[in-house]
Parts: sequence; C-alpha cells; structure tokens
Amino acid sequence: SFAGVLNAQGVIPSYSPLGQIVQTATFGVFANNESNPSAWEFNAASSTVEMATSAGCGDGIVQTELGEECDGNTRACTTAEGLAGTQGCYMGSGNPYYSDTQSSCTWLSACTALPTIQFLSSTGYGNESTTPVSITISLSSAHTAAITVAYSVIGGTAGNGGVDYTLGVGTASIPAGSTSANISLSIENDTDIEPDENIIIDLTSPVNARLGEKYRFTYTIKDDDSPSAYCSDSDGGRTYTRLGEVNWYNYDDGAYQQQSDVCRDKPNGVNKRSGAYLIEATCEGSQGVNPTGTGLSTIAYKCPYGCSNGACLPAGSKAIAPPLGIKTPELPVGLNFFAYAKNLRNGMTLSSGNVSGLDGAEIITGTPAGLAPQVQVFNNKGKAITQFFAYDSGLRNGVVTANCDLNGDGYNEIITAQNKGGWPLIKIFTNKGKLYNNGFQALDKKFKGGLNIACGDVYGDGSPEIIVAAQTGGGPSVYVYTPAGKLLATFSTFDKKTFRGGINVAVADFDSDGIDEIVTAPQVGPPTVVVVKIKRNGAVRYAPPFNVFDKNYNGGVGIATGDVNGDGLSELLVTVGPNEQPIVKVYSESFGYLNQFYAYPISFKGGVVLTVGDVDNNGVDEVIVAPRSAGGPQVRSISLLDSDYDGLTDTQEKMMGTDRLNADTDKDGSLDGDEVGLGHNPRKK
Repeated sequence: SFAGVLNAQGVIPSYSPLGQIVQTATFGVFANNESNPSAWEFNAASSTVEMATSAGCGDGIVQTELGEECDGNTRACTTAEGLAGTQGCYMGSGNPYYSDTQSSCTWLSACTALPTIQFLSSTGYGNESTTPVSITISLSSAHTAAITVAYSVIGGTAGNGGVDYTLGVGTASIPAGSTSANISLSIENDTDIEPDENIIIDLTSPVNARLGEKYRFTYTIKDDDSPSAYCSDSDGGRTYTRLGEVNWYNYDDGAYQQQSDVCRDKPNGVNKRSGAYLIEATCEGSQGVNPTGTGLSTIAYKCPYGCSNGACLPAGSKAIAPPLGIKTPELPVGLNFFAYAKNLRNGMTLSSGNVSGLDGAEIITGTPAGLAPQVQVFNNKGKAITQFFAYDSGLRNGVVTANCDLNGDGYNEIITAQNKGGWPLIKIFTNKGKLYNNGFQALDKKFKGGLNIACGDVYGDGSPEIIVAAQTGGGPSVYVYTPAGKLLATFSTFDKKTFRGGINVAVADFDSDGIDEIVTAPQVGPPTVVVVKIKRNGAVRYAPPFNVFDKNYNGGVGIATGDVNGDGLSELLVTVGPNEQPIVKVYSESFGYLNQFYAYPISFKGGVVLTVGDVDNNGVDEVIVAPRSAGGPQVRSISLLDSDYDGLTDTQEKMMGTDRLNADTDKDGSLDGDEVGLGHNPRKK
C-alpha cells in the first residue's frame, strides 16, 4: 500500500515500493467534519480510500512521502522493505473504512525489511585449468518467498564466447528458506602463453530482495601454461658437412630467433657463400629442448677443404657448390589430369584417401569459392568415378573436403565444408555421394567466412575426430568434433586477439604412438607451423613452433602429411601461397629438413594446393598437387620414394645415374644426397 496526498483531480499518486505498479483510486467526497481532510491512504485489500487521523496524526498533518511516518505505527513500506506475508504492505483488516463521522483510526504496521543479495566475495581467481568455476551469490537472511536476480558480463580483458571463457546473460534463483545460489563459469583451458585476464560480472534486477554492496564480481584467470624455451636444429647440432637451421622460441617472453649455418672468410668475418670457416648454429641444450632458456649458440669451425653454402666441403673439392637443394627444378610426374574444364582459373581443393575400397587411394577435388559445391572422386587413372553436389547446387561458395574411415568398414567417408560465404555446416557422405548422417554446425553456427577441415584419430581411441578451423577472416581457434558434432576440444595456435589469417589443418602420427597430432599453419600470414597433441585435459604443444620458409614471408603455408619417402614414418610437406615459386618442402617426423622440389615450372606463381595419398598402391604416399589460383585445374602426383634413404628420391637417382638401392654410390663415405647438396658428383670420388 502507500500513503498519498490528493492531487487537484482527487487522485492519489501511485508508488511502486518493489517495482510493482500500485493501484490508484479517484473519488470526490471529502470528510465534512474535518478541518483539513487531506491525509489519505489507499487500502489495497479492500480497494477503498481511508483518512489518516489518529491521536498522533491529527487534522492538518499530511503524509506526503512514501515511507514518511505519520505516527509511531503508521507508515507505508519503503523500497527496501516488503510485507512479512504475501500480499504487499497493507492496512490491518480491523481498520474501519472512511465515514463522515469517523474521528480516529488505528493503523497496523505490516512491513518487514527485505534481505540483501550480493556476491559472497567481490573478487576471485583461479588457474585456467580449473573449470568450471562456481561463483556464490548469498542472502543476508532467508526469506519466505523465492528470490531471483539477473547476472551478466559487463567487461574485462578476457574474451567471451569460448575464447577465454563462456558465460551468457542469466538469472540465478534462491528458493524460499535458502540463503545462496551459484553461477557456473566455464573457463577455456588453452595452451597459449599469455598474461592473466579478468571477467567482470554484475548482478541486477533482484526480485523479493535488494542489492548489496558486493553486486559486482571480478574473476581473474591465471595463465598456468608453463613458460619454456625450446630449441630445434634441423641437422641435429654440430654436423659440419650439412646445412642446418636452428629455431629457438622462448614462450615466456615471446622472444624468437632463427639462424642458419653460414660460411665466413674469418671466424668473426664477413658472411660469404664460400670461405674457410663454418659458423655452425646449434642448440645449447639437448636436441629439441633448451633447458637454460638463453637461446641458441654458434660455433666457429675451420673447414679443412673450404666451406660453401653452410657446410664444410669434402676432400678434393675445387668448385664452389651451388645452393643446397635439388638441381632439377621440376620432378617427373606420375598421374596428370585436368579435374575441371581447362579454362578454369580459380584453383580447387584437394584431399586423398581410399573411399572406394579399390586398390590405391582416390583423389577428391572440390570447387573454389565462386563455383557450385561439386565434389569429384578420381581413381588412380585420373578418371572421375563419383561426383555430387555437397550443398545446394545453386550456391556459389565452393566446397572443401577431407576423408577418413569413420565407422571402421574399410571405406573412407567424405567430409565437406563450404568456403567463404557459406554457413559452417559440416556434412558427411559415403563414397557414392549419399549422406552418411545429418552433419552439424561448427564454430558458433553463424560464421560465414569458410572452413578448413581434416580428419584423424587424435585421442587414440580408434574413432576418428573431425578437425575444423576458420578460413581467412576468422580467428585462430581450432575445434575438435566427433562425427556427430559433439565438441571435444578447442585451442588456439596464434594470437587470439589479432590473428585473422585463417588456419590450415592436417593430422599425422609423427611419434608412431597410435595417436594423431594436429598440424596448423596460417592460410595467410607468417611461415610458422605449430603442432599440437590432444590430451584428455586439453591441448599441448607437441613441438616448438618453427618457420618453414624465410621469416619475412607472409603468404601463408599449405600443409599435408604422409609417408612420402617410404621410411614408415610420417613426413610434413609444406608449400607456398600465390606470388611465389611453386616450391614444396619436405620435413622429417622430427621436423628436420629433408627435400624440396617444384610442383610446376618455376615461372608459375599461382600458389600450390597440396595433399598426399598412395595413388599407385605401392605402400608409399605420393605428393598430389594442384594450382591454388591463376593456373588451370591440373592435378599431378609426384613420387618422393627414397629406397636407400640417402636424401635423393628414386626418380632423382634414375635421372642422375646413381644407385637407388645404395646410399653411397661412389663409396666415398658421403651420402649421395649430401654430395648433391654440396655440388659434387655422387658417382665419382
């Protein structure tokens, strides 16, 4: 109820003690035996108007404000109070209604103070590996009615929506008779080395309670990823006869260094392509880990027979060696066909796997953005055996593909996503182009920037997972799903706040433990590869990040994995984006440099799309390439089989006349591949 003063129209002004609209009344009859009948109160229980006259509140005393006492026991409830019952503040049932003969009345005070609601504490903190976090809301005392309060995030340095945490707008409820409730805050346990971040949460709009002073709560996420320094050396340390490259990364302060073995005319002299001294870059600690955290080191070594291109020359050397690498810019190709009309110049997407159950892997192509989402499957003769539209044929977003055996029947299923412009809908098909299941929406279900996908058993449980990342324009997060669309893990491999270059993804079991690692690289951006291992409690770095091209290159890195040299281990293959020579590099399972070649004539600068698959069914994967853009839809397979593991492919050995089954054809103590790298004839001592 309320106390009020009649206005000029005879209407009692309304008050809302608890945020509720209060009934008003209009009347025109005044008391005829009162000198100043202007103090009135509305009885909500009876919907009548009564005059406030008593011994303590006589004629001419007007109750003008909500909560102003008229006498010791007569007042309206304030906004901080409520009835100790269920009807709101009201007049006692024994009070007489107004009459022109009434001279006094007795008022009943039925107001009681509402409890305060607030956070138990104003601040809190915890490691990012501690999730979920329970945040307690408390009452000053139990109440006879249920209490609710709204909560929402109003700020902070941490990112919501699965970046650093997840918490939406919500309402907390405290049942009648209880004194507390909890808000559940989900923290993302990523592997990024980053400063501590915070989240600010406010309580608002309480019902049957009033806000206390601790209505705001700040939670600090403590980064608990162990600061470490890593060092990797492609030639294993003090190997003076081979060019090596050292990558050192300090996760603690973000420092990064890269250095290659170089030749100098003097120990502290000028770098030269040839000279007398080799400056060997090496890791201070054991291979792969730098326990001191002080970075890489260098050793000056005098080469007895001269130095050229970062390596000491063997005995009898005369000429300066050419740059390290394959002499022939383009290797002979195996399979060679056009997947689409020869005049197509938009590029395509590629994957490879055994989807038909026939001998050898098939090659699966997808259209680029701008074309209908057509998927084609080609056999090892370059003949299309299946084709279908993965999405509505009227769409022009193209299609991305991956494949793996999701149900253990020996046939790989085809997994698809759309390029830029399409919804993030993952679909799965049989080898005949029939839907395998209903698919699922990835990421936030709204992103339309395109997806990159891969498939592999990253938990080692025999059931492959689907790996998803955003294309250019999206953030650097990588998502791991079951084929049914259940999100199992998410992590970021680049700066979450600034990186928007898109992430290419691939999988491989580099350490042969039966569990695939996830390989990531920018679709557009620096030449940095990051490899991650999925654990039950989150993602961890499998190896330190390393650059696969010059550190100043910023055109993105295409990636693929497979056993391309026949050693039974997975290799990492990388390639470039547009405006660069069409080079493909091969790194070992421990990410040491092995080989390189040109996928197309050296003059072609349209970029390269890359995958691997055992197309010829010989037990060793071939490299499969297509133009990324600008070139025609020409698909090629190239064999890098190295039967004697000397650093030269069998194809190269045939071209050079060396023995493909003898790693040292001329028996001079040097591998054929090392001799070619130093510019010497591997057939002559």
